[in-house]
Order: sequence, then C-alpha cells, then structure tokens
Amino acid sequence: MIISHRHRFIYLKCRKVGSTSVEMALADLCGPDDVVTPLDGEKTRPNARREVNWQNHEIPRERWPLKARIMVALGFSQRAAGVELYNHIRAGHLRRLIGSEIFDAYTKIAIERNPWDREVSNYYFHHPKPEGRPSFERFVKTHTVKKPIDNFDIYSIDGRIVADRIL
Repeated sequence: MIISHRHRFIYLKCRKVGSTSVEMALADLCGPDDVVTPLDGEKTRPNARREVNWQNHEIPRERWPLKARIMVALGFSQRAAGVELYNHIRAGHLRRLIGSEIFDAYTKIAIERNPWDREVSNYYFHHPKPEGRPSFERFVKTHTVKKPIDNFDIYSIDGRIVADRIL
C-alpha cells in the first residue's frame, strides 16, 4: 500500500493481481514523506524482488489511542493494535487511520484481476515447486473454500466502491 502525498494518490494493494510489481514501480515515485508499506514477511520471496525503501508505515506513538497503547504494552503487535499501515489494508480501516481529509482528497487506485487468472496465480504462489503440487482442480476445491481471495473490501467501504480508478 502506498500513500503519495507528493502526487496525492493512494495505491490500495489487492491480492494476487501483480500488486507487488506495481508497488515497486510506484515506490520509485515516492518522496521521503510518502508511505510505502513493507511486504508481509512470511510470504516474501526475497530473490524475486528488488529492494524497496519501506517507510512511514507506523502511526506515530503520540497519535495512538489508549486501547492501542495498552494492547502493545500487553505484547500485541502494532498491526494487531491497529496502529500500523500494512500491505493489503482494507479501505475502511485505512480511512480511520489516516483521516477522511487525506483519504477523501487523494485519488485512490486499485487493481483487480480476472478471477480465473487470480486463482491460477494463487495456485503457483502456494505451490511454487512441482514436487508435491496438487492438481489445480484439487487445489481449487480444497484451498479456496478455506480462504477465498476477495479484494472487494480493500477498495470499498460498507459495500460501496471508494477507489477512483480500478485497473
């Protein structure tokens, strides 16, 4: 996810749409005050990406509500406490964290993908090596029932699309 104050846009990062490649290209446009969130650590394949300067993704401690301060003191992560911007953040949560003034004023961009192509991408993401890879049919019937990819909440709030551009 990127917030470019310099160019007044927000890139709402959807899943399995080539979003990291787009994020890396857009990050080159960002200045020192812009927000570029880090990749989710467990899923990162460092050899597949070049280095990007992830920056300004933590909400300053002085803006944390009391509940977040208590949660972090009890050992919860900043993300769990709701005071860190992250990769696939939902539009409603992002709006609450950065405020409606910025969120509503900036152009919001998201990318969606044909559901078939997105699922093929998801298949190879979860099974990059041929050894032990289930058939695509088995993967679709078992994996997606447990955790379907639904990007709609990333670029909508209360069922209403808030992205200004969906590519």
